[in-house]
Amino acid sequence: MASRLVEELRSHGYQADPEAFRETLADVMFNGYGSWTIDDLLCHPEDALEYCRMVRQLTGSDLPDDLILKTLLNLRKRGY
Repeated sequence: MASRLVEELRSHGYQADPEAFRETLADVMFNGYGSWTIDDLLCHPEDALEYCRMVRQLTGSDLPDDLILKTLLNLRKRGY
C-alpha cells in the first residue's frame, strides 16, 4: 500500500496493519458483492456507501467513506 495512503489511514486513527485493512476490503468486496468488480461497486453510489459501512463495522474504525473508497481504488491499481 502506498506510504501516503498509510499515513492518511493513520491520521484518521487506523493503527492496525495496513495490509490487513487491504485484505478486509478485498474480503468485503468478495463476500458482499460476489462477481462485481470494483468499478461496478463505484458506479452504484448507494452500494458503495453500504460497502463503506460494512468495512467500518468489520474494522471497528470510523474511517471516512472517501478514504475507504480511495484505498479500494488503490487495490484496483494493484490488479485486484
